[in-house]
Amino acid sequence: MTLQDLLGFYDHDARMGQVVDALASPAAKVEARGLIGSARAFVAAQAVKRNGGDHLFLLEDKERAAYFMNDLETLLGEGSHQVLFYPRSARIPYQEEGADNANVAMRAEVMNKLEALRGKVCVVSFPEAVAEQVTTRKQLKGNTYTIQRGDHISQDFVDELLIDYGFEKVEYVYEPGEYAIRGGIIDIFSFAFDHPYRIELFGDEVDGIRKFDPTDQLSVGKMDRAVIVPDVQEQLV
Repeated sequence: MTLQDLLGFYDHDARMGQVVDALASPAAKVEARGLIGSARAFVAAQAVKRNGGDHLFLLEDKERAAYFMNDLETLLGEGSHQVLFYPRSARIPYQEEGADNANVAMRAEVMNKLEALRGKVCVVSFPEAVAEQVTTRKQLKGNTYTIQRGDHISQDFVDELLIDYGFEKVEYVYEPGEYAIRGGIIDIFSFAFDHPYRIELFGDEVDGIRKFDPTDQLSVGKMDRAVIVPDVQEQLV
């Protein structure tokens, strides 16, 4: 039996239709029993496809959430929804700072995508992660600065902005929260994107924006804009 056969089975099952129809109501409380293994992801995928909108899926722990997310991504494919993982910020004693920054960046990216892609996001998480305080939409907007191609900005302005945002100035950027300035190039690793930005200035004009791989510092794609978000989670601690 192929994946498409399984999807067809769930799509035509009357019980699946009952569950999805019940979930269409904002105040609905539905309990579906007997779902084992990847069956939960099949039901979730059908609910997303039929009802649309943003969805939050909470699993018992981080490991189960990761498995569920992989299944859901496979079942939804490259459709209208983006599947994102929402981790805890990993503020655990003796935790390496780099891992902490990576998780904070993932949390910020989820909040940014929920704002930018309304109705097209599936968030997968677990209780410890969602129990942490989270920034409000107003706080996120107030701590977001967007740089677009053609904008006129000075290096001094960007330097002051990033210092105010709590970014660390380094020689080379490797992790979220760092930035570097070399000649007419500004590298910034925002907490709202999975790659650092490389902003190329011609005088005070933004001539180009690229995303690059921090491991080898090589560009991997062109961008029209860079969305700069600091560690908003830190403000809640």
